[in-house]
Amino acid sequence: MTDSFVSYALADGVATITMDDGNNNLLSPVMQSQLNKALDQAERDA
Repeated sequence: MTDSFVSYALADGVATITMDDGNNNLLSPVMQSQLNKALDQAERDA
């Protein structure tokens, strides 16, 4: 199972996306995919 490196939270109409892979926040392909999903979610929540 893949760990989640990106978290998404929505509060009072503001989306917060946090990236943390525990290793210098390198933008790996997995993190990039998770970030894209979070951005898609933010767009749907707009």
